[in-house]
Amino acid sequence: MTEIQSGSNSVYTGLWIDHHRGGRVFGITLTLRNRDATVLLAFLTVLVGIAATRSWRIWRFALHSFLTWRTQKQTPSKAQRRLQVMLRNNETPASALLNFGSLPFMTDRIFNSRDKGNSLMLFVIALIHLAGFKAAAILTSQIVFGSEVTSKSLDSCGHWIARNATTSSTLNASAVMDLSFLAGQELQFNSTIDADNYVRNCYPQGVSREVLDCGTFMARSLPVYTMNNVSCPFDSSICLNGTNSAFQIDSGNITMAALGLNIKHATKLSIQRRSVCAPIKIQPFLDNYQDSRNLSTLSQDEIIVKYSFYKYEGKNFTYLYRFDNYSPGYDLRAAPIVSMIQDVAEPLQPRPNDTTISLMLLSAPNMVFLQPSDDPWFAAHDPLNSTSVPFYSMDYAVNVLACDERARFCSDITQRCQEWNSLASFDEPVDLATLGGDAVKDFESIEAIYLMTSIMRLHLGSNFLAYSIQNRKAAALQAGRYATNTIQYKLQPEQWKVELSYWFSMALARLQLDVFGTIEKPPGVDPAVAINQWKSNKDLQWMCGRIKFRSAAHTSLSAFGVFFVVTAVILLMVVSNMDVLLSLLCKRLAFVRQWVETDSLALLKMVEEFEEKEHVHTYEGEYISETSDNPNKP
Repeated sequence: MTEIQSGSNSVYTGLWIDHHRGGRVFGITLTLRNRDATVLLAFLTVLVGIAATRSWRIWRFALHSFLTWRTQKQTPSKAQRRLQVMLRNNETPASALLNFGSLPFMTDRIFNSRDKGNSLMLFVIALIHLAGFKAAAILTSQIVFGSEVTSKSLDSCGHWIARNATTSSTLNASAVMDLSFLAGQELQFNSTIDADNYVRNCYPQGVSREVLDCGTFMARSLPVYTMNNVSCPFDSSICLNGTNSAFQIDSGNITMAALGLNIKHATKLSIQRRSVCAPIKIQPFLDNYQDSRNLSTLSQDEIIVKYSFYKYEGKNFTYLYRFDNYSPGYDLRAAPIVSMIQDVAEPLQPRPNDTTISLMLLSAPNMVFLQPSDDPWFAAHDPLNSTSVPFYSMDYAVNVLACDERARFCSDITQRCQEWNSLASFDEPVDLATLGGDAVKDFESIEAIYLMTSIMRLHLGSNFLAYSIQNRKAAALQAGRYATNTIQYKLQPEQWKVELSYWFSMALARLQLDVFGTIEKPPGVDPAVAINQWKSNKDLQWMCGRIKFRSAAHTSLSAFGVFFVVTAVILLMVVSNMDVLLSLLCKRLAFVRQWVETDSLALLKMVEEFEEKEHVHTYEGEYISETSDNPNKP
């Protein structure tokens, strides 16, 4: 999964707006490398510690003033004065907590029950203050949004395809050697492999040990909803099990934000992907049959069968099968039908006609099963009597699954959805009345809806179930997990539905990968043989730098949270100096005067003055006593 690992080189570091988190205020996000984010968080934690000290300075001034106010009509007792002194000179809530906590247990007689109650009140307030700021220091980590990041605008960002896309109808020797054709095959094959690997590792129906990174996309997996026994989307005469035998697979509403688009209304605009599939009969599409009787180059055991799914020759979806006794394993072929629907064979035309079709053809003439299989796509009931072990062979030479493929856009703004459209409808106009309604009038909203629908249509063109398994052949079969060589040991109940559900998950994963892959050029792609479809469209190129994903090497934080913490600390530091300002401007106020008097330096000065007076008094007393004992001395 090269694309997912390459995302770390496309991360934008700095400030950006996350529209999913609240727009231009609460959505402002700061992305940093993990090391820098750790340093910033440590700095903010230190700031909270400083804020705790400065906040306690405010609280102790307020509490000191409160105690002064309670004793303003009477002379404060020694205990009250001691509480005021302790409150005034405990600079931190932790030291105040220890001092006030010890007072109720002192045996000093100067502390009566009321004084001990006051000390207990101060202890509780200091405890709440300390616990509150400890919690605030811990909660500082909540400003971290996680590893969600946005892409930066690179010159190579966009949707890359082969420069000269070649269809199978024009395929020839020179086209095979064309480097552009080979680049297209590589891009298609790599995308399918990446989608398969991602589903195996990260989707609920995966079968891997999850050794790859499943945390890159905004949504680890997209939902898959199934419904049995729905109406066959084709002529009921070709549906193998009757009119109501189809299997419906639906994604539900997938928001653009879940796919990684970071743009206005991305959380309110969604896409819904649906496939309705049914096993169909192959006989109506038989075009030609040849064996040794009408083609001399064939041996007696060889036949060539030609199937056509179009009304006339010349279309690119005609299949030739050559069957012999040496055909190994499964032969799985798949392709979408994207031509005008009126050109498709009549029984295959969907109801209604506005759709696209995926056909999956499975052949296994020499595959044997240990048990009979009633699965319509793996039907096997013919016993092989030539072996000692009872084996069974498939009932039909070719089994076909046909899927009616559709998608539509829905809006939470209007609570409405568009009509179901073909996956290949690139030129459909934006239906603002359905998706935006009267609520969308500003140019930014209109442009956002236009861009999101345009990007999705661009990727839906390669989102057929057939593209999920194209060129993969038997490797795309989940039944292959229980097969060895030409022996199928086990099949799950309704194996054809298991296969379809898995391929549908691959189609959804392909959507995720395609959106993510636009952040930079796919690795190994030569710009000389590939073209960036966004380069010619300035509107789409504007989306460069607006794809959200997750990067293990980066951390995103709330810029509002960082600003709030820093501003709160600065504000507390300013307000915590109000006692200094009041002591300069309002010295006559009783609570201010006592605040100044109970300062440790003021108390020290009082002690020094008292000691000097005591020293002078003692000296004068000694001098008087000496003179009184010697009356004859002058």
